[in-house]
Amino acid sequence: MKLYLSIFLAASSLPLGFLAAFATLKSGYNPNLPTLLGSAAVVVSATLILAFLLLLWSIPSTKKRLKSLSSSPI
Repeated sequence: MKLYLSIFLAASSLPLGFLAAFATLKSGYNPNLPTLLGSAAVVVSATLILAFLLLLWSIPSTKKRLKSLSSSPI
């Protein structure tokens, strides 16, 4: 499950960054292009780091599941 969650987070990082840039645009103060790109970059990088950490966290359970599948006779 953690593996699927990490793939989903990695795939949805760019739309989340777009939403963050749009929220910055609508926030009320006078945003410029570097502010919009900066807010999008922060959200995208944080989401990708979280997805990478979830991927690393899921590797031992995935290896265990694959090992049990290969040892069981079909």
